[in-house]
Amino acid sequence: YPYGDGSMQGAPHEYTHLYQQGQAKSNAFEISWYTEGSATFFGWIIAMHGTDPQLTKQAQFFNSQFWQMSEAAKSDFKSRDIAKFKSRMQILSGRNSKETSLSGSYWVGGLAFEVLVALYGVDKFVELTKNLESNKDISSLLNQTYGFNADYFYEKLAPYVWAQIPPQ
Repeated sequence: YPYGDGSMQGAPHEYTHLYQQGQAKSNAFEISWYTEGSATFFGWIIAMHGTDPQLTKQAQFFNSQFWQMSEAAKSDFKSRDIAKFKSRMQILSGRNSKETSLSGSYWVGGLAFEVLVALYGVDKFVELTKNLESNKDISSLLNQTYGFNADYFYEKLAPYVWAQIPPQ
């Protein structure tokens, strides 16, 4: 791939968006970290399956996603402050806009779906996406699908995300 390994994830990433839109209809792009994060996660996993056993390229790709965020988003994550983390996740729970998509949706959302799929499987992602058609409140949606609210999820997710912050 002349544009690097990260470009390999483009097609499966965009096909994930087609799936989201087919299931969640007009709400498919309402929750930024869900929309871009799950597409990033599935795009990378599908594109690189079997070619990156040590996950070195995956780590490099996610590191580049981190450094592309706004300074404010990087600062919130690097602070390792749970209140700032939850606040940033709430920002990223809104409608996808230029500001939110460039401020962590791909990176933190990809990590969030790495956790959700590892713990609950792809079937729960399918259920979450279907539930999104009639429910776009992230806390209620997580509770409906997984049995816990956003506040609980963010508290459990934060230490994993903080551990993925690349060194300076």
